[in-house]
Amino acid sequence: MEIMKTQLFYIIVLAGLICTFTHAAFQDRSEIKKYSLYRDRLYTDKLLTKEVYKNFFEFDLFYSKGVKTLISEVKEAMDSSNNPLLKQLNVMEVLSKNINTEKLVDIGVTFGTPLPYIKINEHRLLPGFFADFNAGTLVSIDNRVDPTDPRANIYLKKDIKYGLNSRYKTNQNNDAFDFSIYKLSRSDLETSKTASQIISEDSFIDLDSLTKDEKVIAADLKYMQTLGNSAYLYEIREFKLHTLSGSQESSYGTKPYLRFEFDRLFNETYGLSFFIGEHFRQRYKFQNGLYLGIRMRSLEKPPIAFIFKFDADFLTFIPELKTKWLIANYKLIIPHSNPQDEIWASTIHSISLNIPFP
Repeated sequence: MEIMKTQLFYIIVLAGLICTFTHAAFQDRSEIKKYSLYRDRLYTDKLLTKEVYKNFFEFDLFYSKGVKTLISEVKEAMDSSNNPLLKQLNVMEVLSKNINTEKLVDIGVTFGTPLPYIKINEHRLLPGFFADFNAGTLVSIDNRVDPTDPRANIYLKKDIKYGLNSRYKTNQNNDAFDFSIYKLSRSDLETSKTASQIISEDSFIDLDSLTKDEKVIAADLKYMQTLGNSAYLYEIREFKLHTLSGSQESSYGTKPYLRFEFDRLFNETYGLSFFIGEHFRQRYKFQNGLYLGIRMRSLEKPPIAFIFKFDADFLTFIPELKTKWLIANYKLIIPHSNPQDEIWASTIHSISLNIPFP
């Protein structure tokens, strides 16, 4: 059985690698589709380093190189003069300087607390409460519509979740089952702005523009199976159970996130393991969710780990410090293929700080 499962994962890798460097045509690009892929890749990176909703505090920040400069330069151009035409020309100059590039920012903050531990014979239940906030934006700049008038294509999304998470384990084996149920409020906006529209609206990127919420009850399910030196993970997240009254459908929607992963430990002394996996959501192709990599973890002090991950577009390097009371890491996410859909992707940096449950 284990051999069959291992072969299945290798088949997934082979099928994905055939298409790894195949990108969608430029005319098929939309910010919401690209952000969905970015968001799921970044979320997968986060899941590789920690167990979400099992921490007193979680902080994760992802940002593209140059995003701060772009936002500040647009703001300076908007404030550069009292003359609307001059301000428009200054904003157009900033957009032209960043033509055919994209920038991303994604920030998440989570608070949690464990609830009383439940044990019945060999069965154990470890519940907890969590509240999670996430906001992100993707901005690309192009001149497809008018070569003389560049425009900023902006997608902006905000999520708020709060609910219960629990892990079920039994003394009979090393398998574990995680489940969460929570309220999800999601609001988003997809827009395209020229320099004149940015000046007339007096706004570039503004979270206050997110005024309509999609409100649902959703669930996460995860099953982890360990067989010797091999581990298998199957999970589904943001699976919609019920739409609440007053909900207004978001552009992003509530299609679930799926992930499958196989992990094989090769060297116990250095904690060296190899992993391959696939994450998927309806908005992007199967091959775009394929990833593989290696982990190296020190089993003695200092408690340092390294993760190298490779997917269709990026190479990720994650050094991590992991103790009983703190999990901290830095992620360097470098594009190994450019341009992507005729837009140049930037290097992404990330910092993560977490205070886990004991």
